Amino acid sequence: MRFKKIILSFLVIILLSFNAAAATKVVLQLNWKYQFEFAGYIAAKEKGFYKDVGLDVKIKEYNGTSVLNDVISGKADFGISDGGIFASMILNKPVVLLANFFKRSPLVLAVKPSIVTPLELKNKKIMAAENEFKFTSLGLLLKKFNIKLKDIILSKGAYSLEPFLKGKVDAVAIYLTNQPYKLNKLHIKYNIIDPANYGIFIYADNLFTSKRELEQHPHVVKRFVEATIRGWKYALSHKKEMVKIIYGSYSQAKSPDALMFEANAVENIMMPNVFPIGFIDKNVVSKIIWDFEDIMGIKRYSVNLDNFLYKPSMESFFTKRDINFIAKHRIVKICTNPDWVPIEYLKNGKAAGISIGVLQKLHKITGLKFVRVPTKSWSQSQEYLKEKKCDILPSAIKTKKREAYALFTKPYMHYELFIFAKNNKDFVNGIESLLNKPMARKRGSGLISKLKRMYPNIKIIETDSYKQSFEYVQDGKAYFTVATLPVADYYIRKYNLKDIVIIGDSGIGYDLRIAVRNDMPRLVDVLNKGLSKVSKKTIDKIYVKQINSNTVEKYNYLIVKILIIVSVVLIILSVIIYFVQQTNKKLRAVRDRLEESLKNFEILINSTIQTVIIYKNGVCIDANDVACEMLGYNKKELVGKNILELFSDKYKQIVSQKMQEEHTEVYEVEFIKKDGSIVYALAKGDYITINTEKVRVGSAVDITKIKHLQKQLNELNRTLEKRIAEEIEKNRQKDTIMMQQSKLASMGEMLSMIAHQWRQPLNTISANINTLLLKMELGGLDNEFLKEKLKNISEYVKHLSATIDDFRNFFRPDKQKDKITVEELINDTLKISGEQIESKNIKIELDLRYKGYIFTYANELKHVILNLINNARDALLENYVKEPYIKIISYEEKGNVFIVVCDNAGGIKEELIHKIFKPYFSTKSSESGTGLGLYMSKIIVEGHLKGTIDAKNTREGAEFTITLPK
Repeated sequence: MRFKKIILSFLVIILLSFNAAAATKVVLQLNWKYQFEFAGYIAAKEKGFYKDVGLDVKIKEYNGTSVLNDVISGKADFGISDGGIFASMILNKPVVLLANFFKRSPLVLAVKPSIVTPLELKNKKIMAAENEFKFTSLGLLLKKFNIKLKDIILSKGAYSLEPFLKGKVDAVAIYLTNQPYKLNKLHIKYNIIDPANYGIFIYADNLFTSKRELEQHPHVVKRFVEATIRGWKYALSHKKEMVKIIYGSYSQAKSPDALMFEANAVENIMMPNVFPIGFIDKNVVSKIIWDFEDIMGIKRYSVNLDNFLYKPSMESFFTKRDINFIAKHRIVKICTNPDWVPIEYLKNGKAAGISIGVLQKLHKITGLKFVRVPTKSWSQSQEYLKEKKCDILPSAIKTKKREAYALFTKPYMHYELFIFAKNNKDFVNGIESLLNKPMARKRGSGLISKLKRMYPNIKIIETDSYKQSFEYVQDGKAYFTVATLPVADYYIRKYNLKDIVIIGDSGIGYDLRIAVRNDMPRLVDVLNKGLSKVSKKTIDKIYVKQINSNTVEKYNYLIVKILIIVSVVLIILSVIIYFVQQTNKKLRAVRDRLEESLKNFEILINSTIQTVIIYKNGVCIDANDVACEMLGYNKKELVGKNILELFSDKYKQIVSQKMQEEHTEVYEVEFIKKDGSIVYALAKGDYITINTEKVRVGSAVDITKIKHLQKQLNELNRTLEKRIAEEIEKNRQKDTIMMQQSKLASMGEMLSMIAHQWRQPLNTISANINTLLLKMELGGLDNEFLKEKLKNISEYVKHLSATIDDFRNFFRPDKQKDKITVEELINDTLKISGEQIESKNIKIELDLRYKGYIFTYANELKHVILNLINNARDALLENYVKEPYIKIISYEEKGNVFIVVCDNAGGIKEELIHKIFKPYFSTKSSESGTGLGLYMSKIIVEGHLKGTIDAKNTREGAEFTITLPK
């Protein structure tokens, strides 16, 4: 029977282990109620993305507790936070920011229509709590406009729009993702004051975990983050389905229409077409921290963000062999093309260009450091790779000739080649039409060998540089050259080669790769993996930055890219129009091309989400569909209209001034629609030249909805400060109670020890008194005998007094640090407990190797040591160990002093050892233990003594190690 029970227990353990391995349980604590704001997490759970990576996720709705405290304390594994996470970083809380989903805070103010700017908030009544202006975008907005809380009248109340709807307050805090739906439904007139319109951006909906969770379970964290991002991608592309899931299975607090409104608003705030989902910009976080430190009155730049931002382990991407290779070959020598602007060139003696921008990204991903080996020419660079004087060529075309000495990565960029000649040459359909004409091309170019294979009879003049190739065409020494648009654009503009134009498409394109010396295949693998992490969007940014380095700004990259494409299209159109005028024979073909190009141009400017208006001398000459829709005009009505007629009187002078500038920064304007209503927008303008005519391209983004959404979202944080204060008070009271319980437990231990040490002296005193009484009764009491017994009694009384002094000194609270040796600490502690322990036949072994001093709160440290000794005693007695011992060791290492207390009681169960320092957790029975001893010991060592305390099992028992600074 006993054997069957053992087998059954064994099978149960195996089954439980299997289930645990099958799915790791984790808890996600939300910071609000179930709604579309958390659709990514719900999608990851409902569509099985978490299950796919071995996670069983419980999503907990907000219940009024502190999300940050729940995660830090281990009640939840992951949490969602807004601005509070950044305040926690400043206060050095053990948190790690894993991903960010809202690229700006949706928290704004809904205000009466008569209020337009933040300055008008002074002396206005706002329904909010003071804490809603602390670690929030609204708090930063007030600071930016120098508005103090005393300048506004705060109206505290329940989370509701009713006071604003009834006109009892001038403004109310709302979330752009939610409350505008209700305001619009009720046809309430309101304005929005949005901090984002004034350059204040705070990340919201931040996914975070504790440092402990990341250290102990890095793979769980990685899988959770990746599955969550997958969930958000699904949620944004399946909004209707997610609305049904949330409404059907999670919450019906909002109608399906309200959830769909929120879904679209959430996507606008996440900006997935601009930023990768979950992406964290370290510069943005630094700015938020900088602003919050200013509010908190803390020294700026005090936070090391590397300690708080999640960095996925390299092992999850590179193999162990890759990592070993990177460690051994950290320096990668590169040879560059010194004259291939903008792809690769030398600038002030340093390598620059698109390829170098790609290497900079690879450096961040792989950790490889790319160091240039100086060469005089592209030919020499190729020779150096052959001779293994360098390891890679950052920009190379894969050719048969080069494959003899080099390996190649996958392509990271593709280029189309165009035919360039003087503007008096006929348009051609390809290089086949020019095989009898001389072509100029830079010596060493991989294209030369490719063209000779394709066209054996082609005539190629090899030049010393790309500049010389274009000059040969300009001077008539060559009929044409072939180049990419960015290369040609650079040389034509820089050297004023106005007579050179595109006369056709070569029909040839080539892929840009990294060439690697042929004895380093592992480097190719590492670079390919790195390139897989460099997105096309990133390479496009590098491309745009290189060809427009003087005009591209950080936040208008998309606009500039559109203008560049438009410029290219216009150049091609000019070429086509020119040749239409030159030859009637090709009229139909050219007309078809023209119509197609015009169609593409129209599609191009109509595909952007921005309003685009092109005007000359202040008169509109063209506009895209977005502009017509936004302003309520058709294109015929807009063309020929004075541009200033489209703006409100308030902004006409501002726009007129901006039109004098060559390039303008983004600024806010008010358009007047055809029906007289106002459209709020962010606008900018740039002058460009088309066919020698200077025109202005104005672009704008309609922010009317955002403005109208700026009126409802502040109530969520209204009670934040109150809740924080309540939680802090609860924690303080809890710690006070636990400290009192710990003191009572220690007092019980003390009384037990006093009783033990007094028992024998009191018995002896009692025996002596009984002897004297007996002698007196029998009449045999003499003076010598009386003196001897009284002397014995006196000695024992002194011993009792000394014992009381030892206990009083031991339990006296420390007010200042003492300089004391470890030996004194241990001996003083053993005076209290040693006799009682030895009375239980427990051997105490001392190995005190450190003989120096430590500067510490001695009595507090004695309390900790006494607690460890008593725990060891109890474990030895409970387990009936035959030859019990407690060993105390001290030693010094790397500037720290270590005190070790170990025993041979069999150790602590492995499933419990990580819990022993938690409050109210005890391995003893409820009668024997309070569960506070080790918890208070940890607080004393780590909080007061600035050290650490750890526990582990040895072969014979438990071992506790106290680490202290000297």
